[in-house]
Amino acid sequence: MTKLGHNTIARLEREEAKSVKPWVLGRVLPFYLARFKEAFPDAAGDAYDYLIPPKTFGDWLRNFRMRRQLRPGELAKSLGVNKFTITRYESNQSIPNRDIRRRFQERYGLNGESDRFFQAEASP
Repeated sequence: MTKLGHNTIARLEREEAKSVKPWVLGRVLPFYLARFKEAFPDAAGDAYDYLIPPKTFGDWLRNFRMRRQLRPGELAKSLGVNKFTITRYESNQSIPNRDIRRRFQERYGLNGESDRFFQAEASP
């Protein structure tokens, strides 16, 4: 089950959806991974990285939410922040402090996957 309503899927099929949120893609994409290469022959590697390339922390976070099928509010609640804070992270308007990053790593079992975006901060 995709946990998406019939109307949402129908709008996606008719291409009437104005924009597709990452959590929606995350729920739909697993069903189409087998045919993804057929539809996007230029895509090398991971389908998620092709749709939202993780070039900035905000892109990486959107990509992460898509993979985990999380809405901004769900991620915010698990980290103890406001959902608008997640929106600011994803739009690269701000970055999480060390405490938030530590909570993020602990709750989702990350092994420094996002550390590359904070290298300048770690340098003396």
